[in-house]
Amino acid sequence: MCVKCQMDGKLPLDEKLLYQFTVHHPHSVATQGVFSLCGESPIIREVIFLEKMMHTVKLSAQEMRKTSVVTIGGVLIAISVVLSFFKVPLGPTLQISFSSLPIAAGGMLFGPFVGAVIGFVSDLLGFIVRPNGFFFPGFTLNAILIGVFYGFFFYKRKVTLLNVILSSLLVTLVINLGLTTLWLSMMYGDAFIVLLGARVLKNVLLFPIDTALLFMILKVMEDLRHRFKIS
Repeated sequence: MCVKCQMDGKLPLDEKLLYQFTVHHPHSVATQGVFSLCGESPIIREVIFLEKMMHTVKLSAQEMRKTSVVTIGGVLIAISVVLSFFKVPLGPTLQISFSSLPIAAGGMLFGPFVGAVIGFVSDLLGFIVRPNGFFFPGFTLNAILIGVFYGFFFYKRKVTLLNVILSSLLVTLVINLGLTTLWLSMMYGDAFIVLLGARVLKNVLLFPIDTALLFMILKVMEDLRHRFKIS
């Protein structure tokens, strides 16, 4: 069933539609009811939210057709690969790296699809150019998700400090503390909770620095996006 809604989630006044549905009684008695689904239902709001996400992904995928996007994306990939060479090791399972910043910039400029591509190629090339141990696809997934997350947060949207803090917090919780700790546990055989303790301390200390750097870089990218009409 197709629901035609305005941007505010309400049906146009000239297209007020009533949908008939069946409500099943606990004793298998079917009762007919009529309800107006004009954005008041959580289900409709979820559908609209998912449609907006899919629309964002489609717009981002279309960016790949532009020569300028491929060129800038290649530059961001190169920067990410170079930055991956300058990791600061803090231990066998701890290190500081800023190679994700160009991936975040790519997602912000060109959306989640292009951001995912930049993350995937950056991680793959980084391993090919300078392999460090054996290849583990979990870290490639991390790089892809970084591009996706920042793409959804900032593609065609204004960069604000609040959004940067929220997006950085999401990446920290889901990727840095969640997935990365899981991958390291699988690789080295250490207990997840043991690895998590040291990683929490490291991420808490680095969160203000990472967020400040991310905010500065994204603001610069935002200025370049407006000045040169990128995407």
